[in-house]
Amino acid sequence: MPLHRKRATRQKRISRPITFLSVPHTKPPSASGLLLFFDGLTKLPLIMLRIKKILISLSRSKKIGILFLLLGILLISAPHITNLFINVSMNEAPIRADTTFTMPSEDDKQPIRIIIPSLNIDIPVVSSKLHNGYWEVSEYTASFGLGSAPPGTVGNTVIFAHAREGLFLPLKHIAIGRDIYVLTRHHWHRYKVEEIREVFPTDVYVVNKTQDNRLTLFTCSGFLDSKRLVVIAKPNQ
Repeated sequence: MPLHRKRATRQKRISRPITFLSVPHTKPPSASGLLLFFDGLTKLPLIMLRIKKILISLSRSKKIGILFLLLGILLISAPHITNLFINVSMNEAPIRADTTFTMPSEDDKQPIRIIIPSLNIDIPVVSSKLHNGYWEVSEYTASFGLGSAPPGTVGNTVIFAHAREGLFLPLKHIAIGRDIYVLTRHHWHRYKVEEIREVFPTDVYVVNKTQDNRLTLFTCSGFLDSKRLVVIAKPNQ
């Protein structure tokens, strides 16, 4: 091809408009595709039968090795599988507050940080507002339930967070007698763990108002976060 014709062709290609928002039309599945799909389904029992024969022919030591391999894969992947449900668990069953929790605490008395030295927990705390009787759940920090008692006063101080790395995931290893520190703008308050319990999300009595001075920590627990871990601590002066 002559040189001048190549240049003309190249210029013609460059000048063509480009459509960024074109939506391709999807063709309905062809009859041949459906036949292949159903043919694969009919062959599934044969495949399973072949796998069974292979397993029968293996020695006992090899069967045990395969079993341990599968168990290892399951143990390695279990935390990642569970993490898929952590993001939605507290959103599907958020923390329901006491119906009498209506008045917010004074800003200077609200907690701004929580520290648990034995678990290497040291994270900020933000105030969580009430929406239709439920507290918001922060994605990146711990939350203080507005309307619950400010630290150092008579009542139930409620702090909660997701069971994630960097938040309350280590809380499952807490022990009776451990210290918890809650900081406000002008003071810090020390508590000692006195009770650890596991409840269902509907057991909201654990965050209700109390007649004593206590701190209640709240996070997800159980299989696929089906339960809630509750840690109750009292002032340790």
